[in-house]
Order: sequence, then structure tokens, then C-alpha cells
Amino acid sequence: MPVLEQVRGSVTELRRAVPDAQWRVHLHDFDLPWNESEGYFVPG
Repeated sequence: MPVLEQVRGSVTELRRAVPDAQWRVHLHDFDLPWNESEGYFVPG
């Protein structure tokens, strides 16, 4: 899904730009995991 990838990438950039904030990103009831090298990602 191109839109999901664009939003995921944007939120990853935002988290890196504001590192002292507390972040939780989720889609419906599913939390997107965070990886320092990849950023937020959709498993599977």
C-alpha cells in the first residue's frame, strides 16, 4: 500500500527530527514497531 508506506516514512522522519518526544504509532489496534535503522515498519 503506497499510502501506508508514505505515512510510515513521514512518521519515521518526524520521530528522528523530534527525538526527545515519546512516540507510539498504531494502525487500528496494531502498534507499528520501531527499529533504529529502519524506522517504523510493518512486519511480515
